[in-house]
This record gives sequence, C-alpha cells and structure tokens, in this order.
Amino acid sequence: MLTLALILGIGGSGLCYLSHPNQNLLRCGLPRSCRLLAGLLLLGGLLCWCWQLGISAGLFAWLVTIMLSWVIPPYLGWLLGARQAAPDSPNR
Repeated sequence: MLTLALILGIGGSGLCYLSHPNQNLLRCGLPRSCRLLAGLLLLGGLLCWCWQLGISAGLFAWLVTIMLSWVIPPYLGWLLGARQAAPDSPNR
C-alpha cells in the first residue's frame, strides 16, 4: 500500500508539473486537462498514506513525497538542457 501511495504521489505531482506552462522537460507541455487527473492521483496518494500511517504521519509523508517530486524535475531539465547545449558551445 505504501508503494501505491508513493506511485500515486509521484505520478500526480509529475503530471501537475508537466502540465504547467513553465516546465522545462518537454518542448510542449501537457494539456491543462491533465491537471484534473493529477489532482485525482494526488488525492488517491493522500488517502493511501493516511490509511496506512494515520492522518498526521500520512499527511507528512504525502507532503514530503510531493515536495521531492516537485524539486527534482527543474534540475533535471536544467541538466539535460546543459548537456544538449554543450556540444555546440565553442569553449569546449
């Protein structure tokens, strides 16, 4: 059940990130309708965390999952963008 909660939380926050216009992983972001699915996945993840760990610990685990899922993608986009731009740079 904890694995399901983790998958739902990461999937929901990933969809939410990728449907935002300022994301930098995809050339064209996902449609705004994906935000509804992201919200449902996040809610399902919250329910799984709370059912398994209790309300306070479940809420904390859910927030940590979302926080880490939203912190990592911008750095991945920056890293991938820097690697793609490196062969074209004249200073190499």
